[in-house]
Order: sequence, then C-alpha cells, then structure tokens
Amino acid sequence: MRSAEKIVAIDASQKTIAINREKINSSQVEYQQLDLFSWQPTKQQKLEAIALCKQTNYY
Repeated sequence: MRSAEKIVAIDASQKTIAINREKINSSQVEYQQLDLFSWQPTKQQKLEAIALCKQTNYY
C-alpha cells in the first residue's frame, strides 16, 4: 500500500493539534489551525477527507 507524501491536518483547536503532533511526530504532516467552515484551499489536493468528530477528553 502506498502512503501519502504529505498530509495537511486542519483543526480549530491548537490543543488538538499539539496532541496529534506529539503522537504522530512526522515531518510529512503539516498542521494548520483554522476554522474548517471558512477554509479556502490554496491549491488542488489529490485527496480531501473531512472527519468531524465529537470532542474527546484525552486525559
């Protein structure tokens, strides 16, 4: 199976981004903190997937 060359992870919560960055620890992931509903992509992507999840307490 092929893997992505680069992933852009978007979340409104800086805390969620920090948790994910610590768990994933990969230079292939670019994190952006912004409102998904007002997001305008700056370039065409090969794949876009959106997962809206209920907020979970990670502690």
